[in-house]
Amino acid sequence: MNMITSIMAMLPNFLRDLLSQSDDGPLLEHARMVELQHPDQARFIRVQCQLQQLEAEIEQASKQGRDIALETGQIYSQLQEEEKDLLTKHEAEWTAEIRQYPAVRNPRFARGFLDHITLDASDLDAHRAIEDLPHTAPTLGSVSFYLPPGAKAPPDLIEHVLRYLANSGVDRLRLEGEGWGDNAIRTLVGSEHVQKLKSLFLSDCGIGPDGVKAIVQSPQLNQLETLDLAGNSLSENGFSALAEFSLALPALRHLDLSNTGMLNEEAQSLAGIPGLSQLSVLDIGDNPLSTDGVLAFVQPGRLPNTRIDFDSEDLPYHVRGTVESRLNQHNGIQDPSASGRKR
Repeated sequence: MNMITSIMAMLPNFLRDLLSQSDDGPLLEHARMVELQHPDQARFIRVQCQLQQLEAEIEQASKQGRDIALETGQIYSQLQEEEKDLLTKHEAEWTAEIRQYPAVRNPRFARGFLDHITLDASDLDAHRAIEDLPHTAPTLGSVSFYLPPGAKAPPDLIEHVLRYLANSGVDRLRLEGEGWGDNAIRTLVGSEHVQKLKSLFLSDCGIGPDGVKAIVQSPQLNQLETLDLAGNSLSENGFSALAEFSLALPALRHLDLSNTGMLNEEAQSLAGIPGLSQLSVLDIGDNPLSTDGVLAFVQPGRLPNTRIDFDSEDLPYHVRGTVESRLNQHNGIQDPSASGRKR
């Protein structure tokens, strides 16, 4: 039994509790306790915790349109190299338990432990892999369930996903592939097993107005902070349904509506929804909007605490400067060379 497996077998609930805390202190104390027997694992925990802290600093600087300190950049690069070296040396060992399932791919680590995988939901082995995940990968906080082009979600697949959510510590869920559709989404968000989700990524999932309505009317998503609906054709009815989101999604702070077919009229109606002001970030990029549609979100006094993400290159050249300036002003970007594009 390898080092990671032995720790998981003994302390899965303990590790989940550690990783669920935003404070790195208890996790770093755990690293100190295992360092004598597992020095590389302890170092990996420290490196990834430091990287996460620096990434937050760099992201904040980017939002404010300012450069990071040279020393910060150098430390970040050094930590990235150390992280890469440790993974090269140990990744096969640390992912041995999940590598036995052909359906599992793309493992990623965070704060020193396996945090994310993608699972091919069309694979014949998918159901067994899903059932075993709480035991083989108890530290996962994020899972993507992928359906390849042309594949449809089997009728019982979403039930397997829900049973997994009930027995895991996952709070970030991503469904990938147009084969999911409104029916699967309705079943998903209607279950009590999604109550602990903080992020729900549903880009390009074949969702229409019925799926959106099911999401915004669900009583199970009170903790949801991020909702990604990018790439779904929502139509006028879908955007109208969003008017109710603040009632069912009181914790929502990041809403991605990029490439959803939003038109000017829909943008102007959406921008006037009072509940929209609870958002920290609203992404409306890659939509066929004109100047009026974009600027509806940045009218004086409207959405003062919400960053609006939009790529002004989609607009005619002669109006780009005006839109960029208004977006920059609204988003609090001081650097005149910065743009209102996605960051």
